[in-house]
Amino acid sequence: PPPEAPAPEEPKEISTAEFAIEASAVEERLQRIQTQISLIDILDEVRVELEAIKAEGGVLAEKVESALTRRAMSSELNALRFQLQALDAGNDVQVAKLTGYADDLEELSTQNEKDIEVWNRALRKARRPGVPTAVRDRTASILQGLREGRKELQRKLGEVLALQSEALD
Repeated sequence: PPPEAPAPEEPKEISTAEFAIEASAVEERLQRIQTQISLIDILDEVRVELEAIKAEGGVLAEKVESALTRRAMSSELNALRFQLQALDAGNDVQVAKLTGYADDLEELSTQNEKDIEVWNRALRKARRPGVPTAVRDRTASILQGLREGRKELQRKLGEVLALQSEALD
């Protein structure tokens, strides 16, 4: 089973005194998002399994058609029916894997959105007079990383949902 994603942290205000600590923490979360996406990515595995199921399903469909044409005995038809049911169960397993992966991505996305909210507020504060340029630049850089993380999470989630739809069809 894939590793559990850490519980989302609640957004909070970033004080000037805690800026470096909070910046490091969010950069670590961004890295964790990338790591989690790569660790829990099951898309290739599921694609291979679904292709095998589809190919075997095609072969079985031809056998069923042939058996019906020649009016095969019910025992032969029952055996084919059980094979089709086994394929359907295998397909259900792949859909469940995709659902779990989508849930993990959603959890990461929720944390990322909370971080974006916090760092948008931090950037507004960083634009005030007297805030060091380095703080403003790092805040903008963090926000950019969070937005890129959002795009990656949305892209992966789109891939998962497309593959899930294909499996359900």
